[in-house]
Amino acid sequence: MFNMTSKLKKQNELLLVGKILRAHGIKGELKVLPLTNSPDEFATIKTIHINNKVYECENIRVANSHLIIKLDGFSTRNEAEKFADKEIYVDFDNRPAIKNDEYYIADLQGLEVTDGTKSYGFLENVIQTGSVDVYCVKGIHSLMFPALKSVIIDVDFNSSKILVSADELVKVAVYNDN
Repeated sequence: MFNMTSKLKKQNELLLVGKILRAHGIKGELKVLPLTNSPDEFATIKTIHINNKVYECENIRVANSHLIIKLDGFSTRNEAEKFADKEIYVDFDNRPAIKNDEYYIADLQGLEVTDGTKSYGFLENVIQTGSVDVYCVKGIHSLMFPALKSVIIDVDFNSSKILVSADELVKVAVYNDN
């Protein structure tokens, strides 16, 4: 299975990486739901964007499946509470590092899906089901298929293509002619 980081929204060269749930404790910390495969990916983040403003991170730590983020200059719960329900973005070029077999959804969107001979269209969306991601391709015939290693042979960003096995694709693809 190809792992995907959950970064779905690219906005003005910013990438959505988390959602602030609420203030945490009394020292101005934030409890954050990471929108990534692993909260550990946040270890390298130093600067975040919230509501089009830049904030320096004083400390980021993992707490179960959530993050606790302490922003520089905020020291009380009251100060932290104003960030509840806000989205956290990072500069697209400074996004957290990921493993070799993982891809950012924003990087995959728009790539041509081909078996080397036939073009099926362009990757429009990725549906994250929890167990395996589903690629949604828009072309002459729209189709969806699971992001399995047996189906995806290669992802080549230099040629902007996702190479798939035609034999495996026919077994798992769902076509929509609407």
